[in-house]
Amino acid sequence: MISVRNLQFQYPNSPFELSVPRFELEAGQHTAIVGPSGCGKTTFLNLLAGIIPWTEDAASEFQFCSVPLAVSSSREMRRFRNESVGFVFQDFRLLEYLSIKDNILLPVTLSSNARGIDWDARVEKLITKVGLEMLRDRPVSKLSRGEQQRVAVCRALLREPALVLADEPTANLDGVNARGVWDLLFEQSDEIGSTIIAVTHGSDGLEHFKQRVSFEEINFGGKPSLE
Repeated sequence: MISVRNLQFQYPNSPFELSVPRFELEAGQHTAIVGPSGCGKTTFLNLLAGIIPWTEDAASEFQFCSVPLAVSSSREMRRFRNESVGFVFQDFRLLEYLSIKDNILLPVTLSSNARGIDWDARVEKLITKVGLEMLRDRPVSKLSRGEQQRVAVCRALLREPALVLADEPTANLDGVNARGVWDLLFEQSDEIGSTIIAVTHGSDGLEHFKQRVSFEEINFGGKPSLE
């Protein structure tokens, strides 16, 4: 489903270099990326999502469902991100003045290719599953961090994406809320058959993953550590 080979990336005017000789995942796999701060985990997720643009010499191959993306136009990458990727950000990236419902709807509100689906019904299904149906019209600024993270997960899953990317989605949450977020993410992703790639810190959430990749070894050209 995902194939990246010979990825070389460097930020302008920075000594940081990201090198990924090979990274491959099959559809439906759940993979945790672990490694120390600064080894390129978040940069890699942002490249996969198209948030950081690919340059012509960044990779010899980047394919998603057998479709080459490394040489795609910015418009094609935006379409790929909007239609096929759900991203759960560490800092949530919710609009505090908008309601729960409107935050979850943002991916389709900002899309020109979202017709023919009852998005309101899909939102209702998601917020009911996470227990927020009585708060649907409340601004997210009035929610706890645990509730905000549930909203962020619902937003990422709204379009039933084939690929879910999660960047330390439980950072700064207590143990109870962290477990709730992981359970929600996996339950909903399993229901729609999504592939999950998650960056996690320490041992947080690792019990959910059958495959774990040591990104420090990948970035320095070693053999990926799969457990």
